[in-house]
Amino acid sequence: MNKFLYVCKSEFVKLRSIKVTYACSIIALLCYWLIAAGVIILGFTSPGTVGKSNTASFFVDAGFNLVVSGAGTAVIAVVILAILLMSTEYSSGSITSTLIATPNRTMVFWAKTVIIFIYSYVLGIICSILTWLVCVPFMINVDGQNVIPYPNGLADWAMFFGNPLYMGFVAIFCYFIAVIFKTKAIPLVTYFVLFFILPSLLAVATSTAYQINQIVGKVANVCLAFAPSETFKAFIFSNEGAFVTNSNDNLLFTTKQISVDDLPANKLLSQVFSLTHISATVVTILWLALLCILALNIFKKRNI
Repeated sequence: MNKFLYVCKSEFVKLRSIKVTYACSIIALLCYWLIAAGVIILGFTSPGTVGKSNTASFFVDAGFNLVVSGAGTAVIAVVILAILLMSTEYSSGSITSTLIATPNRTMVFWAKTVIIFIYSYVLGIICSILTWLVCVPFMINVDGQNVIPYPNGLADWAMFFGNPLYMGFVAIFCYFIAVIFKTKAIPLVTYFVLFFILPSLLAVATSTAYQINQIVGKVANVCLAFAPSETFKAFIFSNEGAFVTNSNDNLLFTTKQISVDDLPANKLLSQVFSLTHISATVVTILWLALLCILALNIFKKRNI
C-alpha cells in the first residue's frame, strides 16, 4: 500500500510539473464560466424566450444548474489532458524511466488512473465553486429579489458532487484508449466519434428509420441508448431531480411515445426507450471495466 501511494505521489508530481495541466485547468474553468455567462445574459436580456415572466423567475427556475452545467463542456479539457499524459510519455520515452523506477506495471497503470480521476473530479468541484463565486454579484438583487443559487435538497447536492464524476469517468475512459494506442490523434478522434459524431448519427437514424422501418429504428434506438455518450450522462444531474423517473418506468428502462408525422394516421405511435439512471450507471461501469481490462493487458504485455 505504501509503495502504491508513493507511485501515486510521483504521478501527481509528474502531472503538476507539465504546463498542459494548468492550461487544461484554465480551459475547464472558462467552459464553466462561459456556460454560466450565457445563461445570465439570456436571463437579463430575454427571459420570456423560455416562458418566464421576469428575470428573477428565470434564475429561480435555473437554480443550481447555473453553477454546474459547465461540466458537459469542460470535460473536453480533462480528456485532452488524460490523452496527452499517457501519449507524451511514450513519445518522449519517459515511460521507460517510469517503468525502471517501478517495474510493477499494474501498479503504474492504476496509479495513473487514480490520479487522473482525482484530478478531474477535484477540478470539477473547484470550477463549480469558482463559478458560484462569479455568479453571486449578479444574483444579489434581481427584480428586488435575492436569487443566489444555494444548494437546496438532494438534487442540488447531487449536481454539485455528481457532475464532476462525469468528468472523471470520461477522463479515465479516454486514458484507457490512450494506453491502448500510445498516440495523441487516435484516442482524441475516438473520443469525438463516440461522444459526438456517433450519437448524432444514431439519433438521426432513430428518427428517420422509424419512418421507413420500425425494426431498423428500434435497432438504432437501442444502439444509441447503450452508447458511451448516453450512458455516461448518468452522472449529469439536473434540478428536476437526481433520480426522478416516470411512473411508467421500471428500474432498467424508460419509454416514451413519439409521433412520426410522415406515418399514416392509422398507425400507432412509435415507442422509443432509454436507460434509467440505475441501468445507465451499470452500463457505464461495464464500459469502463471492459476498456480497463483491455488497456491493462496491453500495457503489461507491451515491450515498453
